[in-house]
Amino acid sequence: MECECNKSHFWMGLGLGTLLGVVTCQAVRSQKARELKGKICHTLHEMQHKVDGLMEEAKQKEQQ
Repeated sequence: MECECNKSHFWMGLGLGTLLGVVTCQAVRSQKARELKGKICHTLHEMQHKVDGLMEEAKQKEQQ
């Protein structure tokens, strides 16, 4: 025989999971999240340019 408390734990967990999912989706779509995404993309592009420059310098030193 299954305990009633197991069923209630399932429904509570399902409800909390749904609630957290909704909150997370709203947070991802917020203005601050978009700004943060833009800043991260900008930083990654800057890092890529620096790495490209360092690779070019290394190639030049190797050829000398």
